[in-house]
Amino acid sequence: MVFAMVPAGVGASAAMESGLAAEMGAGAAGVAPPLLGAVPMGADADSVWFAEVCRAVAAEHLAVAGEHAVARGLFSGAQSLAVATTVATEVMRAAAATI
Repeated sequence: MVFAMVPAGVGASAAMESGLAAEMGAGAAGVAPPLLGAVPMGADADSVWFAEVCRAVAAEHLAVAGEHAVARGLFSGAQSLAVATTVATEVMRAAAATI
C-alpha cells in the first residue's frame, strides 16, 4: 500500500480549521451576553422558571460550542504536526537514498 500526502493541501486544511476554531470561539463569546441574559417576563413563578431554563440551555449551548471550537483547534494542530512529520521524514528519506 502506498501512502501519499500533499503537505500543502493538508497545511491549507489546518489553516482553515484554525480559522474556523477562532471564528467559532469569537462567535460564541459575542452571543453569550444576550443568551445568558434572559429575564423573566413577569413576577410569577412560571416566568422565573422559564427564564432559568433559557439561561441553562444557553449555557449548555455555549459549552458545546466551546468544546467544538477546541476540537477544531486540536484537529488543526494534528494536521500541522502531520505536515511537519511528513516533510521531515521525506527529507530524511531523500538524504538516505543518496547514500
